[in-house]
Amino acid sequence: MLPKGSPFLGVLNAAIVRLREGGGLDRLRSKWLGGGGAAASSTEYAVPAVVLGQVALSLSILSALAAAAAAVFAFELCCPKLGGVRHVDIWAVD
Repeated sequence: MLPKGSPFLGVLNAAIVRLREGGGLDRLRSKWLGGGGAAASSTEYAVPAVVLGQVALSLSILSALAAAAAAVFAFELCCPKLGGVRHVDIWAVD
């Protein structure tokens, strides 16, 4: 994204128009975004289902790990003798 009034805005817009008219934008979309081709409009972007599945799996794993960490924290907070956590006063002055 360019800042307002950037001297490169006109040059960038002209390059995008040339890419769109020459079919380069569709070729880039096909290569890097996995489809669309010439039939897709320039504002449509297809996200492959594999990518969405990987994101969902990553979020599921992250959620499971966060839940496990919360359970361990709660156990150690409630049962300090069993969990092995001992209170240490870091502000104590000897």
